[in-house]
Amino acid sequence: MFGHAGWSGTEFWINPTAGLAWTLMTNRPERPGFDVAVLDRMIRRATAG
Repeated sequence: MFGHAGWSGTEFWINPTAGLAWTLMTNRPERPGFDVAVLDRMIRRATAG
């Protein structure tokens, strides 16, 4: 899996093995009460090939 997380909070990730890609579109680099690392781990587990 590879991708990129931008400064403003946007993220784009591709899992070629699973044939999936996902994008998080936001302009909030900080999300109080929300840990984007948890979301990353959940998506990585769900799309692991």
